[in-house]
Amino acid sequence: MKFAEIIGQQELKEYFRRADAGERLAHAYIVEGSRGSGKRMLAEAAANFLLCREATGGESCGRCRDCLQFASGNHPDVIYVQPSKKTGYGVDDIREMVLRELEIRPYQSRYKIYIIEAAESMTVPAQNVLLKTIEEPPAYALFFLLTENKDRLLETVLSRCIRLQLQPLSPAEMREFLKRHGRAEREDLIAFAEGSPGRLLQLTDSEAFRDMKRDIENLLDRFIKTPEHDIIELTSVLEKYAENLEEALTTLQIALTERLRGICRRPAGAASAQSLNRYYFLAHNLLAAKRQLKANVNKSLIIWSLFLLKENI
Repeated sequence: MKFAEIIGQQELKEYFRRADAGERLAHAYIVEGSRGSGKRMLAEAAANFLLCREATGGESCGRCRDCLQFASGNHPDVIYVQPSKKTGYGVDDIREMVLRELEIRPYQSRYKIYIIEAAESMTVPAQNVLLKTIEEPPAYALFFLLTENKDRLLETVLSRCIRLQLQPLSPAEMREFLKRHGRAEREDLIAFAEGSPGRLLQLTDSEAFRDMKRDIENLLDRFIKTPEHDIIELTSVLEKYAENLEEALTTLQIALTERLRGICRRPAGAASAQSLNRYYFLAHNLLAAKRQLKANVNKSLIIWSLFLLKENI
């Protein structure tokens, strides 16, 4: 995995090039980004670069033993850590998957690299166990904690790590991503991907997303055009997608944004004050709903409160 394979994220790629050249690497990094933003790809490209024996021009060579082993997924000094269950990592998981062999020196490289996925799913006791390690790690240890939500990590863990935030790709970068992956341009989906290349690839191939997008746009039509809306009918649409509520809310948010952009391009007065007010309050409630979802509020309560507007709106 080379940095050149990653579209965008120039600042983060340059960080690792400079840090390695100046031997200023930290022992632990938090890599934060939305689902499909490329967190794992960045960690892998950085790990490959740091392990490569013949890196030149700020890029791994792709030919040495370390690069070939990394490409095959068999590098002995790269350890992937994933939750063993849906509830996340417990203390025993961290002890077994991270600590058990940490004191064994790297087999062939200068670093022993741990890529910990879904780091936010660690329980508080599990985070405290890992904290003791990243406070005083072996000199050769390097940790990448990948997360969609760093706010679920303890402040003590955050303070011991360098935080790297992946940025959404621009529309031009998203088009380049589709081109590299042999997909036709889909301007209609780029907005819905919100700068996430992985999400864009998923959307272009997903019939399920097309169905959800259609349902949510129909829901939005009914909500805006029908003052006396049936809240049970509206909530039932989102309840259908409760298992993937974050994506459903994001899809609704983007559909709402596209509607508002369309209104801005129309002559003044083309939209009624009532419909504009309803757009405004739904946008406000959507922001609150996404915050509540991150805070693990009950999904049915989130969906129900989404359509509760002030009287006479």
